[in-house]
Amino acid sequence: MSHKTTMRLGDFIQKEIVIPCYQRGYIWGKKHPGTEHNAVTFMLDSLKKGVEPEKDLFIQGITVVDKGNSYVVIDGQQRMTFFYLLLKTLGDSAFSIRYTSSRGCTDGDNNTPQQWLDNYSAASDVSKENSDDEYQDVYYFKKTVRLIKEHALYADDAKAVCNYVREHVVFLLIPINEQIAVSTFSMMNGNKVIMEGHELIKADLLRRASLGTGGYTGNASEWDNISLRSRYAHEWDRWSHWWNQKEVQLMYNSRTPMGWLLHCAFETSTGENLFEKYSECIAKDKNGQNESQKAKLMFSKLRSLQNKFEEAFADIKKYNALGIITYMLAKKDIPSFINEYFSAKNRVPYNSPEIIYNLLLCGMTYKEIIEKDAAAFEKKKTNLLDVLVNNPVYGKNNELAYRYLLIRNVEADKQRKFNFSILDGNRSLEHIYPKSKIVHKQDEQWMNHDGELVPCLDGLKYGQDARWMKNGQLIMDEHINGYITRESIQKAASAEEELKDIANEMTEHSIGNLLLLFKNNNAEHKDKLPEIKRRDDFFDTSKPLFESRNLLHTLMSFGRYPHFGAPEIAKNQKEVLTDINKRIEILTNYMKGE
Repeated sequence: MSHKTTMRLGDFIQKEIVIPCYQRGYIWGKKHPGTEHNAVTFMLDSLKKGVEPEKDLFIQGITVVDKGNSYVVIDGQQRMTFFYLLLKTLGDSAFSIRYTSSRGCTDGDNNTPQQWLDNYSAASDVSKENSDDEYQDVYYFKKTVRLIKEHALYADDAKAVCNYVREHVVFLLIPINEQIAVSTFSMMNGNKVIMEGHELIKADLLRRASLGTGGYTGNASEWDNISLRSRYAHEWDRWSHWWNQKEVQLMYNSRTPMGWLLHCAFETSTGENLFEKYSECIAKDKNGQNESQKAKLMFSKLRSLQNKFEEAFADIKKYNALGIITYMLAKKDIPSFINEYFSAKNRVPYNSPEIIYNLLLCGMTYKEIIEKDAAAFEKKKTNLLDVLVNNPVYGKNNELAYRYLLIRNVEADKQRKFNFSILDGNRSLEHIYPKSKIVHKQDEQWMNHDGELVPCLDGLKYGQDARWMKNGQLIMDEHINGYITRESIQKAASAEEELKDIANEMTEHSIGNLLLLFKNNNAEHKDKLPEIKRRDDFFDTSKPLFESRNLLHTLMSFGRYPHFGAPEIAKNQKEVLTDINKRIEILTNYMKGE
């Protein structure tokens, strides 16, 4: 049971201050999101207000394990490290700190955070800064020192400030039992934000790896153990950094700090408590002889799984296929699929991911795919044709069109990793022939897609040769601004044997007239005709940032035709119908076991 004692900093630091290996790295000095404020400046401002009247400054409580000659800091790492740096910067001898929370060296120095703190003095040069190392402790040590030297408090009498810090900084000391250190660690960092599951797991793994060491005895095995814990912390932070990359998050459809690594390792769904599942897994471990060995075996399992994630990410074929699947799966099903895929349980055709994403395209759920539900497939494959091909899809089922066109573009890009940033709120459906330029007859008048009259077409007819006529005479296209009719699309479709049955349903909103584009590029098209889009946008090399140029299926959909009009819309529609039928044939054979 814990109890609280009011403590002055000067009394507290009579003992050695230990920052345990499972603590998160030091980050004071980092700006709070959306502001110019940081914790270092805030603390310095508070000290400045209290130093002259020598008024006690109460800071938030410090939670520790009292080891007799030392305090192991469970909650208060950032504050204690700050006060160590402040006293040292003011020329004070400060106090003894054992800093085993390690995220590495920085700026090319081969110093651990402990070595840097030991070697630091008021005369040390901290001007060197490398923004690439912002996730490392030493980077923020240096940043803190610079902020101290820039603050008005630094100009005050250094000895008086040091005495004030020792005598008037007061807090509640909360000693706890060592056995509950990690669970107590769930409230820390001064902001009192509850730790997330991945942070608790890291803390507990490093704690378990530390058990039985007996403290710093100086013998070789003890230092090996300390080195091992430090490597674990480094490795864990590298995994977190890897999962935090935008490209990784988009490909695996994950925004959590450790991605799907822990969910897969402990076979959890997105709604389950990660730390509880981890605790169950490590408790069931029959291979580890003691807590330290269990932690090492668990870490080895995580390392092996992480390597599989990274290998799949590096493989172009797997990268592209998994990017489609994780985008199309229901969010709650992604951890189950990932676990199936990387553990090779073979309940899904993991060696043929195109089977999975085509079944998802048909509307199959992950449960139906696992169970190989033939009845569900028969029903949903027909629905795919009805919705995607047999009816105009734009404005009625855009999501299906997005999914299908994404698949076509990814499959066309066999030699490169597909740019999945298009899925990050940056996708758009574009009409190849602009919908604003396609009209239909209503009450003997030409109307646009919004049901508005088009006055410039009044009295005109659309002839057999796809040309406008008036009083039996051909009219030049440029006189009517490139308008074509919905009826001409239907006539062109009826000329294709495969489309005869659906020709009367064809409109400018059918899949044969749709493209997938990056949203950022869509505004550039406006109501340009296809040939102008091709010349001025897709094939204009003076526009190096035109992302949609890399969408190969999009390019082929209209780039292969010297002229794009109603017949080309029908040809595209027929090609989509042929493609869908091939996919359904492959899936049908799979469902039959052929």
